[in-house]
Amino acid sequence: TRTVSPDSHRLVSELMQDRQRVSWLATRECLERSAEAIRLDPANGLGFAHKAVALARLGITNATRQLPALDWLSQRAISLAPEEAIAWTARGLYFALAGQTNEALRAFEWGSPFFGTNELYWRTYAEWLERAGRLEEAYQATAKSDEMFWDRARLLWRHAGLAAQYRRDWTARARQLISVPPRPPDCPPQLIDLTECYHSNLEE
Repeated sequence: TRTVSPDSHRLVSELMQDRQRVSWLATRECLERSAEAIRLDPANGLGFAHKAVALARLGITNATRQLPALDWLSQRAISLAPEEAIAWTARGLYFALAGQTNEALRAFEWGSPFFGTNELYWRTYAEWLERAGRLEEAYQATAKSDEMFWDRARLLWRHAGLAAQYRRDWTARARQLISVPPRPPDCPPQLIDLTECYHSNLEE
């Protein structure tokens, strides 16, 4: 409930929500800003979650020191923001980096009701499902967001058996993505209609 400054009406939690997308990309900046958010509002669960995710994505270089910190940050995030997707993602990443894959997947599963269609959370979950050999579940996780079409493509490319199972789904979606609109009646005759060329390689 704290504001970003004494003369501002904007809450620290609102600021962290706005930065939620970029936190996955600018991790070092996120680490610094999350620490600032926690200093401004020690009860801000998003701040702890962002800091934990940033730490995890930067990579663990000193497990003895960093894993306990990640453990505490992610637990704190869950206790303060139990209905925030990024808090459960932080917890899942801690378990994953600690070598506890089953616990990591359980944390992602508990948090999945809050993931919505955010591809960043589903992508992390799918990555660890794939590492655990749970390929069909990984594919289903990538199907939670339209933004993850190419993640599904890469998953099918890496696993032939899965590709065969979902070939129809893949083909239908590919047709939709590269569909060419009908040739307009007033189209100049010198322009060539390439519709058939686009679709020729998609026949089953």
